[in-house]
Amino acid sequence: MKMNFSVKLILSLLLIFGFLYSSEEIDRIQKAISKENLKWKAAENWVTKLPLKERRLLLGYSFDPAQAAYVQQVELSEVEDLPLKFDWRNNDGNWITPVKNQGQCGSCWDFSAVAQVEAWWKISNNSDDMLDLSEQFILSCGDNGGCNGDAIGTALDFIEMNGIPPETCLEYQASDTVPCISVGANYEDSLTFISGWGYITTDKAIVKNIKNAIYRHPVSASFDVYSDFYAYSGGVYEHLDTATYEGGHAILIVGWDDSERSWLCKNSWGTSWGESGYFRIKWGECNIGTYSPFIHEEIISTPSLVFSPKSVDLILTAGDSADVVFTVKNNGTGNLECSVIDNIVQNMFHIDDFQSYDGSSWWCGTSDIGGYNNSWLQYLLTPLLDLSGTTQPKLTWKGKWAVEDTSGAELPYDGWDGCNVWISTDGLNTYNIIEPLSPRYNCENLYSFSGPECWNLGSPIPGWGGNSNGWIDIEFDLSLYCEDSVVIAWAFASDQGQCTINDTSLTGFSVDGILIKDGSNLIYQNSADSIGGMHTVGYGGVTAQWIEINSDDLIITSGDSISVNVKILTADVEPGEYKIYLNFLSNDETVVDNVATINLIITPTVVPIRPSENDRAPSRFKLDQNYPNPFNPVTTFSYRLPEESTVDLSIFNFRGQLIQQLVTGRQEVGVHTIQWNAERFPSGIYFYRLKAGKNTQTRKCILLK
Repeated sequence: MKMNFSVKLILSLLLIFGFLYSSEEIDRIQKAISKENLKWKAAENWVTKLPLKERRLLLGYSFDPAQAAYVQQVELSEVEDLPLKFDWRNNDGNWITPVKNQGQCGSCWDFSAVAQVEAWWKISNNSDDMLDLSEQFILSCGDNGGCNGDAIGTALDFIEMNGIPPETCLEYQASDTVPCISVGANYEDSLTFISGWGYITTDKAIVKNIKNAIYRHPVSASFDVYSDFYAYSGGVYEHLDTATYEGGHAILIVGWDDSERSWLCKNSWGTSWGESGYFRIKWGECNIGTYSPFIHEEIISTPSLVFSPKSVDLILTAGDSADVVFTVKNNGTGNLECSVIDNIVQNMFHIDDFQSYDGSSWWCGTSDIGGYNNSWLQYLLTPLLDLSGTTQPKLTWKGKWAVEDTSGAELPYDGWDGCNVWISTDGLNTYNIIEPLSPRYNCENLYSFSGPECWNLGSPIPGWGGNSNGWIDIEFDLSLYCEDSVVIAWAFASDQGQCTINDTSLTGFSVDGILIKDGSNLIYQNSADSIGGMHTVGYGGVTAQWIEINSDDLIITSGDSISVNVKILTADVEPGEYKIYLNFLSNDETVVDNVATINLIITPTVVPIRPSENDRAPSRFKLDQNYPNPFNPVTTFSYRLPEESTVDLSIFNFRGQLIQQLVTGRQEVGVHTIQWNAERFPSGIYFYRLKAGKNTQTRKCILLK
């Protein structure tokens, strides 16, 4: 059969840009394997046939090493005379449950944890039962990253506190939008719990530690995936020097072979991939085995204090109140004395007309004091940007800052408070500071960012300190970052010493006129006249007077639990995004993970729009705030067209991805309204964008089910 020219062209372009693996690419990988004298084989499989973005959906492991400080490390007695080769699939029986397929969802972290629980249960109970637990239950009922990825420990924490039912109660659907209420009736009667878990390794994948753990039962692990791994078909894997990094992945180690110096691993990509769903990998290759979580009934210094939930998302309209209930349990043998204190953080970057460049600007400051406070770490982030098809992308913007003077800083620091710009090419899994073309950073190492008593983000961290003396033009070259998952972040940090409270001339950091262009091609712009997909994150705060907690000197007896009620009153609180940290304090010195988080969004009270007859011929283009907002599941959009235009009204998710187009085509002058029924979409923040001729405006709306 002959292919027409257009089909050939499309396939050629897909292959050129790396979206699909061709047979020639598989051959190239195999030749490179032979050239580097590696001991594995490449072959075409269902994963290599996927487009690039769909392949990357299989990689969902995300972990911040700082999280390890809040989890106990497991210390196991060494097993003498460990065998040279070990495999739980053939150790007086098969103790490993069948290989599963996570599908187009980055839930490998979930599958890794559940696979370990299944094997641990079978071995602990010396059972031949083929236990099959529900990965979907964790995606649907837990507070986690879902298909966008998370840490293995997130799933193990959830199972320890809530248990996990069989697969038959909630079958896997490769989606994190399946509601928790879909779980079968009476599922509580068939829950499996774990007694506890900890890390068998930290930042070094010590082979001896991992072996000692595996000999007791299989161990969850993670590793860095490179582009050649998708084509693995057998042998002991080591990545090619020419392969590119793709992301993190979580699996289950079920055995080892000393002669090969390899781990035997169970994957979650189905049995038609690799060695019937398994693969072997060299010890230490791709960072496999660092921070490996291990279920253990005798964790050293098990803490008495256990609380849930660990995190809550809450959206309130200004003036409303809400109660959040936490359960605190005493797992120890004696009485537990407990109290809870709150620490409130607001995301301080916001659109404001304070000393703005043109009408309004993004300002990192608060109107309460006309500037910034001590101990802030604040970020303003773009939506996910695709720069993969660009050649010479540039970022330009207007900036203004008035922060603590650089004088008096002592080496290795040459500045105190300051601001800078960061970039990520993998959706904020990792990030780096970028150097401007102009003006250059005037500090090579800012104390507020890198000081051990401040935010301790590494060293050296350059940036701008002192005073820009008004608004200035700033330019960055982005040609080294032509990837498809780019996020740019403006950052501001302050130390504990000097701020606006001490000097009213210190007005903070402002951003405006953001433009990202590749030559004449406009990629993204934001002039602080709308959210436009921008996102804010903040750290650093104080105790809030508008939060009430009923936890004065609580005493919990052994084995008992109590409820702690946190009441949030928003009547006198400015709308915005807040993060509330609840510190659970007790007489148990072994507790390290003692912080719960409430992610709070307070939205302004919105008055419904009722256009008058005079509005039938609007004098200017305008996109109004949707009403109601928050909404469930229907809301109304209203907009005004001063002239007949070609209109596009579209909805985007939080990552900036188009999810629905509501209006497209020519519309006449006047006020227009349209309803959006978001029944099939999950709760969260969405953006709606109106394009009409040369005019564009974007606003944020909140779906709360």
